[in-house]
Amino acid sequence: MKPTKTPDPLPFNPCTTKRDAFVLKMTPPMARYILKYHNNDNRELKPAQVNKISQSVAAHGWLFDGYACCFNVEGNITEKQHGLTYIARDPNDTAEYDVVIAVSYTHLTLPTSDLV
Repeated sequence: MKPTKTPDPLPFNPCTTKRDAFVLKMTPPMARYILKYHNNDNRELKPAQVNKISQSVAAHGWLFDGYACCFNVEGNITEKQHGLTYIARDPNDTAEYDVVIAVSYTHLTLPTSDLV
């Protein structure tokens, strides 16, 4: 039997060098897809942070905080893995997210002297 590929539920291409920024409603299938296929360069997931987000959403609902879900030019997220993890777990939840694509990640890997 041939393996089947999960259909891409994203309405944008995270693997691009063309910069763009927009707001979209992040759904659980989108969050799961991003975490599975576009979370290869992130720090370790902290379950306590996901729990804090859960408590905040329970108390206040989703707050549009202005912090973007960023994708670097290789298509990997650099921010928002904890919020996406929370969304991915709840089949009925969505959140409006700023999304920024084609973020340069050289500032994260180069010494400061190389950036001048």
